[in-house]
Amino acid sequence: RGKTPLLLSNLRLGEHRVRLSKRGHLRVEKMLSIESRIPRLLDVSLVSDSGVLDVTSEPAGADVLMDGVVRGKTPCKLADLPSGAVEVVLRLEGYKPYSKEINLRSGRQMTMSPTLEALPGSIMVHTAPTGCFVYLNDKRRGTSPLTLKDVAPGRHRVRVQCSGYAPDARWSIVTPGGSMSEEFTLEKNSGLLQVTTRPSGVRVFVDGEHRGTTKSPAGDTDAVSGPMLIDLLKPGKHVVQLTRKGYKSITVDALVRRNRTATLSPKLKRMFIPDTIVRVGPGPGDVFRGVLMRKYPNGDIELEVKPGIPRHFKKHEIKSVTPLTVDVGGPGKD
Repeated sequence: RGKTPLLLSNLRLGEHRVRLSKRGHLRVEKMLSIESRIPRLLDVSLVSDSGVLDVTSEPAGADVLMDGVVRGKTPCKLADLPSGAVEVVLRLEGYKPYSKEINLRSGRQMTMSPTLEALPGSIMVHTAPTGCFVYLNDKRRGTSPLTLKDVAPGRHRVRVQCSGYAPDARWSIVTPGGSMSEEFTLEKNSGLLQVTTRPSGVRVFVDGEHRGTTKSPAGDTDAVSGPMLIDLLKPGKHVVQLTRKGYKSITVDALVRRNRTATLSPKLKRMFIPDTIVRVGPGPGDVFRGVLMRKYPNGDIELEVKPGIPRHFKKHEIKSVTPLTVDVGGPGKD
């Protein structure tokens, strides 16, 4: 009969069934009674035959997918949705996907406003030099180079520390699911100690810690050693102890300055500490105690029987050679 608004003037008196329909809306049927020539007003509100979904998220900007199809970005209002169950998924880079099944109803508006869960990020830490301790929020996590994983998004303090270098720290902003890179070049705040000894083969202790043994380039243990470098010492005074079997230990102070090389060239005094017994006969006078100085390829032995007095024993006259146990010596021992 036509489209609203519409005036119908030729209806007979009596009962009439009126049906109204419009695309996108639910059909409506009404019973109308015409009893006289006085006009009747029929006012009808049609209800949409689809649902509306209003979607927001924190943070905004997430893709909204319905049954796998992207329909917009939050915040958005999706209209003309067919009624029934539908899976709604929100996806945003750096955040866990959010999924929910909803049941849309004709003529109803539904809302969704989830807070998305941020994914952890990571921080790659590089230092020069390498091997520095790495701290995240004052908690030690390892040595550089190091990738700090599962770091919550936000502001974090990264600190690096290495012996002989000034520590450094900075704030690092980790984005959800993001990967940051922090590079530290540490400033050296230490000095070196160069030790040369006569003889070589001397054990060197700095502040009670064994730092190595001096060596002769030619392999001659009685010769002057080559320079031995001890790096990354804190500026200031250090106690240096030098020991070698058969020699009197020495304790000296070394003053180390930042980015400077301190030198020590001590000479150790040999001590007469018998370490070998040589027997050349059955009698008490045939037993000699002394310091073994040299073994010859032909079997002869040279023994220091008194301080500074060596004695040569021929192979054929030696009945037995017995070593004595001697303390090797360490810090504080002669």
